[in-house]
Amino acid sequence: MKQTWPVCHIIDNTNLYIDLLRGILAGGDAAPDHGKNGYYLAASGSVVWDDLYSAMASSLKQRGVIEDSSVTRADTATLEKMGNALNGAPAGIVPVYVGGL
Repeated sequence: MKQTWPVCHIIDNTNLYIDLLRGILAGGDAAPDHGKNGYYLAASGSVVWDDLYSAMASSLKQRGVIEDSSVTRADTATLEKMGNALNGAPAGIVPVYVGGL
């Protein structure tokens, strides 16, 4: 299964919350529809991490930075090194930090 995450530019996200706040303050029909535990999540598209990693690897190979453009899962030792670079994060949480499982 390919990991796909929604994405939104910070300006679009900010504009959404400004519009929601305006609607709430205006009240009546202008107030946005919501439930007791409702929330809003702005997303203008999605990122498929496998596609992004493959494109990065291809570009790095074309530039001569790496010799092989294949993308593979990191082993435990590599995850530990990555975790150390991420302020000492445990190896098990590194996949979440870098965008999926």
